[in-house]
Amino acid sequence: SGYVYEAVSSNRLEGVRATCYYKETGEDMYGDMYEREVVWNAEKYAQENPLFTDSEGKYRWDVPQGLWQVRYEKDGYEPKRSEWLPVPPPQLEVNVGMTQLRQPSVKKVKAYTDGIEITFDKYMRPATLSTDNIFVTVGGQTIGGTIELLNADSGYETPDSVYASKIRFIPNLPSLGEGSGVGLTVRKTVESYAGLQMEQDFQQEFDVEQRITAIVTDTLLYMAEGSERTVTVSILPAEAAKGKQLKVSGADDGIVSHKEGELTLDASGQATVVLTANSLGSSAVRFTLTDDDEVTATTTVHVRDSASMHVYTPRASRMSGTEVYRGAEIKLTCQTAGATILYTLDGTCPCDAGNPSVLTYRGPIKATGDE
Repeated sequence: SGYVYEAVSSNRLEGVRATCYYKETGEDMYGDMYEREVVWNAEKYAQENPLFTDSEGKYRWDVPQGLWQVRYEKDGYEPKRSEWLPVPPPQLEVNVGMTQLRQPSVKKVKAYTDGIEITFDKYMRPATLSTDNIFVTVGGQTIGGTIELLNADSGYETPDSVYASKIRFIPNLPSLGEGSGVGLTVRKTVESYAGLQMEQDFQQEFDVEQRITAIVTDTLLYMAEGSERTVTVSILPAEAAKGKQLKVSGADDGIVSHKEGELTLDASGQATVVLTANSLGSSAVRFTLTDDDEVTATTTVHVRDSASMHVYTPRASRMSGTEVYRGAEIKLTCQTAGATILYTLDGTCPCDAGNPSVLTYRGPIKATGDE
């Protein structure tokens, strides 16, 4: 067993065709010894051969005693073979790197007030990701800066070699003005881990935007089977999120499903998602921005029998941790009919009946102070 990767061990390859061979030895009709390589018939052992690596690049077989080799194939990649390995002992870390001889390209660029982030579609050689090959202009003037490797990782088979597919150009300026434009040039002389250069220079203009820092929502929910729940998702800072698309994905729709696949965030950087509890169990709902999949949030939902659900957890119209403007109203609701909602304004727990700070909710709470 093991995994298949490209350039660095964290960059796993899915869908690699892995075929298991064994060495067969015997004596022919003339008394001469022979040795041949045979594709293993895994069906006799209730397994498959060949098989394809999963989303983590992994594969595995349970094989009998013998001498074994794995051969790897994927369109666009150079084929690879493992060494011949004896079993026993178990060979549990047969990890192999594959190389794709394809020219790299710039995959995504984001211009933020604190720098420009550049993502390549291949892991690259850091020595070529320098200010000699990467230029940024503001108002037509080239500005100086430094390059930061954001996902640097060592090669598995060559730990002294470091590669990165995502970098940040940090300008020698206090800040890039939000809403302004910057120009980016990446010369074709940058090189992938395989030593290949880009087909041509990359040149494009980008608008500077504010960086999204967090997605805030409930991390844990309990729902009764057959019920629906409206979940509020907030993006911070709100002014940077207005009009962006929020992507909703579920781990197991058989347990918890959602009606919306993508939602547009409102002026407050919020969107609401309706969840339906379909069957008993636990599942996760993941929230990401369609144009920035690195900032995420996950809500774990436990679906229980309705008889075991007594009172639903109260919910606020603004998520905990988000900012509100002076004069804004916060509404508290509960899906349990007739429930009394208790709250405090000083951070103490409203669960303590003797707490003098406990208040009974009777209507919207208005934010009047500066905190």
